[in-house]
Amino acid sequence: MCPLRKATHEIPNRPLALSGSLSFNRKFIWGVQPETVRNFRLEAFGPDEWRVVKEVKNNSQRKVVLKLDPVAASLIRLTCEPPDKTQGARIYEIRVYA
Repeated sequence: MCPLRKATHEIPNRPLALSGSLSFNRKFIWGVQPETVRNFRLEAFGPDEWRVVKEVKNNSQRKVVLKLDPVAASLIRLTCEPPDKTQGARIYEIRVYA
């Protein structure tokens, strides 16, 4: 197994946890967050071409852990569709274990 972990990115000026304050809770966006990367694919290079290892569509999670079959690769590439047309996709962290 080779798990890939993709942690979420920062969200400025918006709370991510509930509070006892009603004014604080009114700012909270329920459900899928607008900046969540919904569609992405993980690709591996080896021995002489790129191939798709995993493709994810309609993701709603802020942190994604993928369990993959072992792959021999010298490079990996994560291609994301931006969550909307006004902002690019921002990835905080990728971890790959061999």
